[in-house]
Amino acid sequence: MQTSHSLKAYLALAAVCLFWGTTYLAIRVGIESMPPFLFAGIRFLLAGALICGFFIMKKTLWPRLIEWKQIVIVSILFFVIGNTSVVQAEKHISSGLAALICSAIPIWVVLINMIKDRSEKINYWVISGLIIGFAGLMMIFYDNIGDLSNPGYLLSIIFLLFGNLTWSYGTVYSKNIKWTTPLLFAAGLQMAVAGIILTIIGVVKGEMPDFKPDTNGLLSLLYLAGIGSVLTYGAYLFALSKLPSTVVSLYAYVNPVVAVVLGWLILREQFGIFTLIAMGITLAGVYIVNVGFNRKKQNNQVDVKEKSGEIAKVLSVRH
Repeated sequence: MQTSHSLKAYLALAAVCLFWGTTYLAIRVGIESMPPFLFAGIRFLLAGALICGFFIMKKTLWPRLIEWKQIVIVSILFFVIGNTSVVQAEKHISSGLAALICSAIPIWVVLINMIKDRSEKINYWVISGLIIGFAGLMMIFYDNIGDLSNPGYLLSIIFLLFGNLTWSYGTVYSKNIKWTTPLLFAAGLQMAVAGIILTIIGVVKGEMPDFKPDTNGLLSLLYLAGIGSVLTYGAYLFALSKLPSTVVSLYAYVNPVVAVVLGWLILREQFGIFTLIAMGITLAGVYIVNVGFNRKKQNNQVDVKEKSGEIAKVLSVRH
């Protein structure tokens, strides 16, 4: 029985590694026929309805009033700004480049956490990882420096970086929330709230006349809602409940690679060897940061699985 659970957990992790890497491609395909805010809004409305509908049928208790405040705040930080920055950016930059920039989010999380809690001691592993990770990120920008003269491209990069920062701040904010609501139900409510806000923004911005989804666009929308937001997140939580969080965190290193490869194969996105090296350096920096924190937790005799899991849970739904 234990072997069966382990096999299912590893299969769930494999699904997370693959499917969340495909979401950048799906976003790029979807926004070719749909404007960004309506596209993102409908995606999260669908995903939120599926998740919340499941828990409503199970007669799960609704969140307390204080939790609704937290749900709205997290929804804005993660989805309304954080995730939608990816959608908006991919109007002007490649799906692979968006994935590479987002791969540095764990590094931003560490920096924000250091600023908020200056009493926390950081070891040389974490410092080394931060330096290496940012060096890789700067290399990514350097390899695409010629495109920065394009106003649309430059604004997309700025908005994406801002979205990364809000997502990272949301991660630090969320890890201290003690939910009485099941985590998946809370995530579904966050998506539903974001869907309502984003759809209203899209309508107010006048996106309705440009909402002309084709077959590929509709398929990408359904894929992102059903596979990217619901099924894969459920698989992630299952894997996290059965496997060490350090093993589950492997998805963060696989997703950007999947995104770059699919962008190259399907969308014919071009990447120079310099960018690929930069990707490796950035991911190496993220890995070293994780090693540093795991060593620190072990030295402090903290339950690594519990603490890492809390951070990983809020990082995961970016996709």
